[in-house]
Amino acid sequence: MAFGNQQNIHVGRAEIWFGGAPPVSGATVPMTGGQPTTQAPSVNGWNYVGLTLGGANFIYHPTVFEIMTEQTTAPVGAVTTQEEMRIEFGLAEVGYTQLKQLVTGAQDQGTFVSLGGKTFPVTTALLLIAPRRYGGFIQMCLYNAVMTDDRNFNLARAAAMNPKIVAKGLADPSRNNGDQVGYINTYVVSA
Repeated sequence: MAFGNQQNIHVGRAEIWFGGAPPVSGATVPMTGGQPTTQAPSVNGWNYVGLTLGGANFIYHPTVFEIMTEQTTAPVGAVTTQEEMRIEFGLAEVGYTQLKQLVTGAQDQGTFVSLGGKTFPVTTALLLIAPRRYGGFIQMCLYNAVMTDDRNFNLARAAAMNPKIVAKGLADPSRNNGDQVGYINTYVVSA
């Protein structure tokens, strides 16, 4: 019986980073010591937000239209008519820094955030980095993300608050076709 490559079995946490400059098309975010390297044209580089609690999911959902002709019973072609790319994770650390970056529509009040009223969601680059057991790192990146869905802050004695965060990627039409929303790279070497 054949056994798969155990180096490809990932078990571990992920770290959340925001606001850096997305890499150029065909590249991943460069790292040094397991952390993203500040890169031009980013002014502030990547900002560390915190750790995930539980699994982090990278979801790519294309909607494909199949092209049929009268001469055959099977599709003769297909075209993608819609795409959704998102990263979902549970937030382990919940504090002021995390709230102001992860709660869409939050108004920064200096030491807390307030909610409600007409606001425009803030968009930002999102990067998750997870160390691999056998070396290297996994990266999940959205070049321009908006935080969507509910935030449920559970206050229970025997449970972590763990609000679920859903970051949906928005297309950047100035990037190369096929590389406008984000990427997942299962093995990144860190300098």
